[in-house]
Amino acid sequence: MKSDSLFYKIFQVCPETLFALLQEDTSQARDYTFHSVEIKNLAFRIDGILSTDDYQGRFFLVEVQFQRDTKFYSRLFAELMLFLREQETSGEWRILVIFPTRSVDTGIPPAYRELAHSERLHIAYLDELSDAMLHEYPLSLLRLIRMEGSVKETVEEAHQALANARKTLNDFGIEREIEEIIVGIISVKFPILTLKEIKAMIEPTWQQFSKTQVYQDIVALGEAIGEKRGEKRGEKRGEKRAQESFAISLIRSNFSDEDICKHTNLPLARVQELREINQRKS
Repeated sequence: MKSDSLFYKIFQVCPETLFALLQEDTSQARDYTFHSVEIKNLAFRIDGILSTDDYQGRFFLVEVQFQRDTKFYSRLFAELMLFLREQETSGEWRILVIFPTRSVDTGIPPAYRELAHSERLHIAYLDELSDAMLHEYPLSLLRLIRMEGSVKETVEEAHQALANARKTLNDFGIEREIEEIIVGIISVKFPILTLKEIKAMIEPTWQQFSKTQVYQDIVALGEAIGEKRGEKRGEKRGEKRAQESFAISLIRSNFSDEDICKHTNLPLARVQELREINQRKS
């Protein structure tokens, strides 16, 4: 997976990343989706657009450029104009360009400077983002892309990025997608490592899941059910419900029965029962 593909995947899973880069309220990301758009009849595709369904209000073209290219800006604004012609939208366009360093930016040609000076163009240089910005989710994922270090240091940073995501999201489904992004980042940085080796370094564990708010909520629900029924086993009931909820999340993420047993401590027979239940519901 190339670097630009990693960024586009991040924006797809975590659209709030764009607003964090713009230092705006990230909660507005819930109204947006990130996708690519093909310009009809021209065999032309814009790789990344963050927008509402109808392109009303603001929408964002996102470009990731890791190589020097003197024609980059002319191509970028050509994409914009072709898109505007086809969509005939009344929305307000914005462009976010991400460079690894300022040295990769070849500069905006004089013919396009009026567009650049309209304040609709925002340029982010990864090496100039503050550590404070990159410490918290979702920009901690960009910190992982930006960093240079050993496998051990990168994996430690990956665990920190996951911890930041879990603290913010409490959504195990999205966490699994973020883990896949992190696997992609590490595989690009260290192509000598196999996917199995990388996943073994960062894959979820029952210990990790038991620290999430999701786990706490499920345990509390089990305790409440136990109290309502006059049982003294509420806490254990809650823990079991959380354990099985975690197992179902792993089933939906295509983990094998053996791996699920290892991560949840559930017996194989129960994991197989949960898999059958999940298949009937899907």
